[in-house]
Amino acid sequence: MWGKIRITTATIILSLFLMLAVLSPICQSSNVMEEPTGTPDGWTDDIRITNFSNNDVKAAISVDENDVYLVWERTVVVSSDYEIYFTKSNNSGESWDDSKQISNSGIYAANPDVDGNNSHLHVVWSDWKTPDWEIFYRNSTDGGESWNSEKRISVDDGFNSEAPEIFVNKSNLHTIWIDNRDGSDSEIYYRRSLDGGTTFENGQGVDEDRRITFSPAAITATTIGGDGSNISVIWSDMRDGDWEIYWMISKDNGVTWQDGLGTINVGRKISDDLTSSGPVAIAVNGSQIHIIWVDMEFPGPLYRLYYRNSTDNGVTWNPIQLLVDSGTSYNPSIDAFGKEVHVVWDDWRDNGSTKEIYYKNSTDSGATWGPETRLTAVDDNSSAGPKIALSGSKKHITWIDQRDSNSEIYYKRFPDFPPEPTYNITLNEGWNLISSPLIQRDESLDVVLENISGKWDYILAYNSTDPDHWKSNDISKPGPLNDLTEIDHTIGFWINITEPGGCNLTLSGIIPTNTQIPLKAGWNLVGYPTLNNSVTVGEAFFGTGATRVEVCNTSQAYNQMEVMSTYIMRPGEGYWVKVPADSIWVVDW
Repeated sequence: MWGKIRITTATIILSLFLMLAVLSPICQSSNVMEEPTGTPDGWTDDIRITNFSNNDVKAAISVDENDVYLVWERTVVVSSDYEIYFTKSNNSGESWDDSKQISNSGIYAANPDVDGNNSHLHVVWSDWKTPDWEIFYRNSTDGGESWNSEKRISVDDGFNSEAPEIFVNKSNLHTIWIDNRDGSDSEIYYRRSLDGGTTFENGQGVDEDRRITFSPAAITATTIGGDGSNISVIWSDMRDGDWEIYWMISKDNGVTWQDGLGTINVGRKISDDLTSSGPVAIAVNGSQIHIIWVDMEFPGPLYRLYYRNSTDNGVTWNPIQLLVDSGTSYNPSIDAFGKEVHVVWDDWRDNGSTKEIYYKNSTDSGATWGPETRLTAVDDNSSAGPKIALSGSKKHITWIDQRDSNSEIYYKRFPDFPPEPTYNITLNEGWNLISSPLIQRDESLDVVLENISGKWDYILAYNSTDPDHWKSNDISKPGPLNDLTEIDHTIGFWINITEPGGCNLTLSGIIPTNTQIPLKAGWNLVGYPTLNNSVTVGEAFFGTGATRVEVCNTSQAYNQMEVMSTYIMRPGEGYWVKVPADSIWVVDW
């Protein structure tokens, strides 16, 4: 489905004996690689999403028009606390909210997945807070600003329920996971909600988990995708003596499951060889079903990517294509929209030990494919586990990267962001009270003030929400003694310019659309995060109860003066604002 990727996070148990040649009809796709120099044309630079001392791993992504949502597993405390975290972008990846913890395991929460639409988000994960692994769920109805209480949706029966996946169609939620309650071999279990996550049932109106696969051997690498009431499930299955890819579909919103030909509770074999197949990923777009998987082949072993599709909801399947023949490809992800099919994977072809992210696409529903493009630069640190999600012409990719000495979440997209607007602020020699009207991609003080480096010596900011209100940066002091190291678009700050005659500060960034600034009772020093220069003080602070507003005026005592309600607010100025009680100032013009 457009906007939602489906890819496994489970570990594949691979056969150790020699495999025979591939038996199925194979069509080899184009394998000419397009070598990038730096960032590939049209793509953004790599954007670091997380910045945490321990590891962030196992990311999942979902998009809904301009909203991009990420969840992942974070090592909060090594060996004792692993939790699920969330962040979002409301402007197609240009800027990101602070991450927030959404699980409350206290022990081990793992393998999250996310999907949603119209600001309704749904997250599932495995949690070890019970005596065994169980599936937990949490949702948000306001785009992740707040979250309802988490709930366990699998039966706590003493057996492990792991690696959940979720597909959302409006208020219909479909969740699958791997479960070992039926003995030594694992099976796929299913639950759905028809009321946006308030209640869950087995697809037939009963409040219980439902087994939908009946394999005589082990199952792993499950993943789910759909379009409307047609929901596809794909997995790796050991019933044939080696791992093979199997698929099944529900054409009635999860009531019954079949092989695409009407046989109930039976899966269809998609791969057809004597090698080990998996991990696997799926994308569903209307009646088109696109599947990509890894085959481990000998001698080697070699890891190749294979692709197969159906254009009639799984009634018939086109021949298997050898999509990537590097022998070093793993962890594929796929998404589709219209006739476009897009694939990413990690690959260690470049130096034989560390992985990089690769990409290729088809513009004719998988009939032919373009060249392979490496998206990350070759270094001594792996970039792995990519996920892709589409929103119209935009392709959003996230992955796990070790370039920062630990595992962090990274992101990039196509097309590149449009050129950022700039804004010039005239600074007089001496003290100035200013702010940034633009969102800075990098809020480090040295980066924000880069073009006036060496032309100032002292900066002061006032944080009314911090007991230690005043923050400063004095160039004569060693770095660790300065507690003002970042400047964002919400704060006003004093800056002393030493350049004779003054200078111009040029800022570039993203135009804010809705900024909320907490105001504490008393004085607050705030920015003016907008380029709108037609709003009066009275209009701007209406609803906050503001009783006094002051701006910079170096001819007055303390370099500032009171302004009246008719004063026109100016982008780039900083403002002292006095309010009688705590409130939130919303700048949305």
